[in-house]
Amino acid sequence: MKVFKASITLTLIALASTLNGQDLHFSNYNFAETFFNPAQTGDFLGSYRISAIARDQWSTFIFEPYQTQMISIDSPQAFGFRKQDWIGLGLSVYSDKAGDIGFKSNGFVLSAAYHYALDKKQKQVLTFGAQYGQIQRNSTDPENALFEDDLNGSGTSSPDRALLEQFRDNYPDLNIGVQYKARHKKNDFFEIGISMHHLLNADFEGLGSQNDVPARLNFYVFHRHVFNKRFELKYGQWASSSGFLSKRQTFHMNVNIQLLGIYHLAKKKKGRKSSEKKQKEIDLLFGLGYRVGDAMIFTAGMNYEQWSIGFSFDMTISEASNYNSHNGAYELGLKRIINIYKKPTVDNVILCPKF
Repeated sequence: MKVFKASITLTLIALASTLNGQDLHFSNYNFAETFFNPAQTGDFLGSYRISAIARDQWSTFIFEPYQTQMISIDSPQAFGFRKQDWIGLGLSVYSDKAGDIGFKSNGFVLSAAYHYALDKKQKQVLTFGAQYGQIQRNSTDPENALFEDDLNGSGTSSPDRALLEQFRDNYPDLNIGVQYKARHKKNDFFEIGISMHHLLNADFEGLGSQNDVPARLNFYVFHRHVFNKRFELKYGQWASSSGFLSKRQTFHMNVNIQLLGIYHLAKKKKGRKSSEKKQKEIDLLFGLGYRVGDAMIFTAGMNYEQWSIGFSFDMTISEASNYNSHNGAYELGLKRIINIYKKPTVDNVILCPKF
């Protein structure tokens, strides 16, 4: 089974190398799990997970770079149809601003996922998830737009600018996803998932015409192998495509191959005596990725107890590097897992005195 799963992972990575294209996304997958698939809501050990990630793209090339920020919180709830199942609930809020005219999208989505354990020890889990929210779009800097009327020297303001200044629209959003995750000996993990985004076929008004929000398909497959007590490796790929269901939208494909190493500087010892000093869990993370046909991705980070911090840099290797000097994008992520332990209820005991 282990060899079969690893073979699937490597085969899909090889097939991914034949695809090309680019789509707006986060490179640091570990700080935006529910963004890629709502089925990952509540998929962790702990009471609450708070994640924040910020992306800055092409800041060295254009005056108004592409900037995206997202913060999310999710939690596994210990109830389901069976004892070994659980439900994940979450909320994500994001803001994205692009280009000189400040084309901005603000949104929030509520997430829910049902984790169905395929065995009593929860070594194999099948998860179904869904997200629903509202998205708002507008232009924050319409005065920076240049139209044909401005360039032909007519001296009059373009009517298109007036439409852009009034542009503000809201639309609903619906995403669904499914994930399969398995744990085998030595805590190796295998996970595969697929999700569909923007299923409501929403449209927004812009410059007097309707614009479809293209559906997006996300797919990922990862395997994590523990070599020893100090080192483990996570490898795989995720892909995103949009415009495949719309006749008015151009098809885009974005494929990322990723390799992440985890080195444990210190780890809790089993059977530690009460007199021994407690060790802090510290992990160093370092990774390398490749976005097919576009960029190399360098990742570094650290886990300290329940905290995680990560930094990634996209080095452009496509023809765009002639303009941005290989400086593609920077990302900074921060994550905190909170554990809340319930105090046990102890019944009062009445002791009878000795006579």
